[in-house]
Amino acid sequence: MKKHTQLFNIEVGTFTKEEDQLTLKLEKSQFRYDHISELDEMKKTSSNFLHLTNIIEQDNNILLIYEVSSELRSLKNLSKENKAIRTSIAKTIIKQDILNTTNYHISLNPSNLWFYPMKHVYYVYRANEAMPYENDYDVLTKYKALLLYCLTGTPYERLVNNLKEASNQNQDELIQQIIQANSVQELKEIMEDIDDFITFKEWQNVKQKARKNRIKSYIILACVVLVAFISTGLVHKADQDKYNSFAEKKQAEIAKLEQQDAIKTAFTEQDWDKAITAMDKAGYTKPQQAKKLLNESQYQIALETNPKGINAIVKQAYNEDHEKNILDWSMPSNANEQDKEKLKLEKSIVNFDTNELNNQLSFQEDEDVLYRMGQAYLENNDTQGAAKVKDKLAGISSEKSDLLEAQMELENAKSTVKDDEEKLENAKDLDKDDDDKDDKIKEAETNLDDAKKDQEEAQKDLDELGG
Repeated sequence: MKKHTQLFNIEVGTFTKEEDQLTLKLEKSQFRYDHISELDEMKKTSSNFLHLTNIIEQDNNILLIYEVSSELRSLKNLSKENKAIRTSIAKTIIKQDILNTTNYHISLNPSNLWFYPMKHVYYVYRANEAMPYENDYDVLTKYKALLLYCLTGTPYERLVNNLKEASNQNQDELIQQIIQANSVQELKEIMEDIDDFITFKEWQNVKQKARKNRIKSYIILACVVLVAFISTGLVHKADQDKYNSFAEKKQAEIAKLEQQDAIKTAFTEQDWDKAITAMDKAGYTKPQQAKKLLNESQYQIALETNPKGINAIVKQAYNEDHEKNILDWSMPSNANEQDKEKLKLEKSIVNFDTNELNNQLSFQEDEDVLYRMGQAYLENNDTQGAAKVKDKLAGISSEKSDLLEAQMELENAKSTVKDDEEKLENAKDLDKDDDDKDDKIKEAETNLDDAKKDQEEAQKDLDELGG
């Protein structure tokens, strides 16, 4: 059976997991060492970190190889666990206070953490001064974002930029306490209270479920007795067909429940081969299987399962800010040439291969693909290329064409604001002896104010279009 890889992104690189090995790929240009031996200190074992077994220079990249036990689970999958486990893991993280108890730079991105219920948390990548690291946010903000991710499932990447993302989805007073905390020590105390509260609630739920299970057991027992009566002839012969039909129906329901349980177990264990086999047995179509795999962000496996669904798979990767992963995708051998060409084009969009994009523009009719091409031109400051795509889109999807045009106008407005800010600074730097200095400053300020209003208007127009 083919081995499936799992991809996890952090701020400085991408993890690839195969069986018990985790490989972090980073661009060599990000490092600041004279000799790679300066990184050997990272191989020293530490109780809170996965073991770094090897450091490899490979072309323009550095590969860091880690051991990861099959029992450990990625924190990216914590949302699948019940509240008690999620809360306990969050409490463990803040008690460890890894950012204040080590001299290294540690990423708190969930892709960099692995756990085992209920209280075991391990970190993977740690950086010394010769290695790349994220330094955009303060310690308290990063801890709050990670705790809120554990408790609510809101993406960490969004939370570090805006902690209120969590309260938009959850008005719980406990969530508000985390957002408003003023120190790491306060976070520790809050998590202690939350853990106690959630543990109590979970025990109440266990009791309620136990009662429901007893009722289900009585029903099952009744069915067993009924089947026994049928098999021994104690039920009247005239009713036997009706009872046989009833028994067959119940057996089918039991089989279906067993199949669903097998699927759920396979997904929990992230055993994708097992999951696909279970879904086959349960009668899932290939598109249905791919959709469930996409719910777990397993793009490559979804592509192997249903290569015809490449458009939906690509779209979800973009929605989850994982479009860079497309470069690592490959089509299965049974895919048709048309779908293989589609993947080739998507890679060209991510790589911004202008020759390929220009060649494909006149032939492309898919509005989503054209829109991604337009965004690629915009992101690379090629407004002329974006305008060509917009014109092509106008004859296919006026909605997408209007959206791309709104994005173009916003980017143009941002550029004007930036230019006017520079002009204002230049005016302020004029020699004091310049008789027109005050007038030039006033004019530059007026132009900048107008440009900012234009930018606000362009942003408003884009928001109204759903951009």
